[in-house]
Parts: sequence; C-alpha cells; structure tokens
Amino acid sequence: MKSLGALALALTVLALGMPSVSANASELEAPNAAQAQIDRILEANPGGEQIAPGQISWDSGSVVLTLEEAVTPYVLSACASGRYCAWSSPAYAGTLLSFSSCSAAGTISTAGFPIRSIANQRTSGHITAGSYSLSAGTSLTSISGTITSITCYTG
Repeated sequence: MKSLGALALALTVLALGMPSVSANASELEAPNAAQAQIDRILEANPGGEQIAPGQISWDSGSVVLTLEEAVTPYVLSACASGRYCAWSSPAYAGTLLSFSSCSAAGTISTAGFPIRSIANQRTSGHITAGSYSLSAGTSLTSISGTITSITCYTG
C-alpha cells in the first residue's frame, strides 16, 4: 500500500475543512458539494480514480473511499467479502474506507477520520483497531475513543 499516510492526512484535513450542506440547500447544491469534495480529495491524493458518484479508488481498488452520501447506512454488506473496513459513524454508517491488501507483518491503514465501526470480511487473518481485535468474519458496530487506524494481519 503506498502513500496511505498522505491519503489519511489529506482526508483528515478535508473532513475538518468541509462545509456541511444545510437542510435548506437546493437539490442541485448537494450533488455539486459532493462532487467538489471528490475533486478536492483526488487533487490532494494523486493516483485515485472516481469510480462512481461519491466513490474513489486507489491502487487498482486496494483502497476504496465511499462518501457518506453514497453509503447505504446500517448495512454490514457495504464492506464486501475479502475486505476490511472502517466507518466514520457507529452501526456501519457514515463515510466508508475499505481495504483489500494485507501483509503478514501487519498493514497499518489510516482512515483519516475517527473510526466508529469496523468489519473484517476476510476469510482469514485478523485486524486490530486500538484495543479492539477482530478475527475473520467479525465486526464491531460501536467504537469509543479516538481510533484512526486499523492494522491488518494475515495470520
């Protein structure tokens, strides 16, 4: 996995600096705001490709960011089989960052936002997030504290 640190930093800065779209905004402004956010993320993180509205892929799909507007909330299956995932809100809601690559030594993946729920949809190996450890095929719907990275292990 290359340049995940830069990706995380940029996502953190973007998340903190993003204006929220008010409930009174016109229907036209919301899609434009989401696309503007996608454009800023792509500019700050070269090598990414927009693969759908509200979704960016890096490293041939090894890392996929799905903005909150494009995530079906409260659905664990948003984290596809074979991947490990982090959401910005509890109960599998909010912005979703998913990863497919993992090494035996442990791959540290920084989300760029406080992680509030995680899933390990792989068939083997485990992941850790702070003091939490999840074996293959498990998930956690609510994480407390300030956790911004996941470590993935193949064994």
